[in-house]
Amino acid sequence: ARDISESHNLLKALRQSEIELQQERRLLEQRVIERTNELARASAHLEQTQFAMDGAGIAVHWVDAENGRLVLANHHAARMLGYSDEELLALSVADIDPNFPPGSFREATEGYRRQKVARFDTVNRHRNGLLIPVTVTLYFVPANSKDHARFICFIVDISARKKAELAMQQATQAAEEAPQAKSAFLANMSHEIRTPMNAIIGISHLIRRDLSTPYQIKQIDKVTGAAHHLLGIINDILDFSKIEAGK
Repeated sequence: ARDISESHNLLKALRQSEIELQQERRLLEQRVIERTNELARASAHLEQTQFAMDGAGIAVHWVDAENGRLVLANHHAARMLGYSDEELLALSVADIDPNFPPGSFREATEGYRRQKVARFDTVNRHRNGLLIPVTVTLYFVPANSKDHARFICFIVDISARKKAELAMQQATQAAEEAPQAKSAFLANMSHEIRTPMNAIIGISHLIRRDLSTPYQIKQIDKVTGAAHHLLGIINDILDFSKIEAGK
């Protein structure tokens, strides 16, 4: 009777253990399903975010904050620099941005760690060697129990903006130089014409003193009068150039 009782108790304990094990298994399966769903939702959200960033022309880099290696990037980031997705993820920040020298990434980004958020202009090197001007918006994410510290960077190609700024600078410079050149030309022209006109007036005055007939004097007076009139016009031109020069 004792053996039967012990066997019965042992069997009951085994059944109870099996029930508890099944419960633990179902609970574990439920947790796996929930975690899988969470990852699926996170993955779908990430894909949607990447799709939006691709459509908006924004490159996204996830960068290891310790060594500068790229751990994640969207499709636009690879296309912008002429790489495939896999090729881009084999690179580091130092490979694509000459302003970040290799071997000292942590030291070079220490300020960004303290700032948490930063925005700056720099350049990215295309696969063909061409330097592309870009604006970077950077977020520092500290390390946690699952991931290393990282930078999340949003990068926009500003080549068109830089070209527009250069064109504006050139247009502004040309607009500023044009009146100055015109004023200088008018002043030089007025000076070069006024000098011989003064000589004509002076010589006409000397000739008039030696003339004896009224007809000759009348004629020379016409020359002198015309010379004075022309000199007045020349002086007006010179005054106009001074006005444009702000004098």
